[in-house]
Order: sequence, then structure tokens, then C-alpha cells
Amino acid sequence: MKDINDTTKASRLDDQYYEVYANYYVSFLDAYSEENVEFWGLTPQNEPDHGLEYGFFNSMGWYPSEMLEWIVGYLGPALDAAGYE
Repeated sequence: MKDINDTTKASRLDDQYYEVYANYYVSFLDAYSEENVEFWGLTPQNEPDHGLEYGFFNSMGWYPSEMLEWIVGYLGPALDAAGYE
């Protein structure tokens, strides 16, 4: 799902997987909801710029413009469609 074929290094999410990743967040919330756990907030990622430095550790980074596109175009609509506010 990342923009390089190496799971042991820092990279970014390949944009062809934006919808899949948004749906993963919905699945996460749904699974907790089934156990009667409610959330009042959600963050897209901890330290989103950390994975932009292509180093020797597994992480994923976001440029601000990419994160904005993903939240507005994919995560927000997926949450709305699933009934989350």
C-alpha cells in the first residue's frame, strides 16, 4: 500500500489506496462499536511528517496536501457514509 516496495523503510501511502485506508478506519471504529466502545475524536496519524524521511524504519508519512486530500476526499466521506459524525 506504500509508495515503495519495502516494508522496512519510511514511505508514504500510495494514493491508489486512499479509499482502502479510509475504510480501514471505519472498520476499526465499527469493531469497537460492536463492543460498546465509543470514540469522541479521531486523529489521522501520529507524527505524520516522521515517515517523510526515508530511513531504515517502518513508518508512513504524509505531506500536508496529501493528508488534506485524504481526509476531505476519502476519510470524511467514509465516516459520513458509515454514520459517524
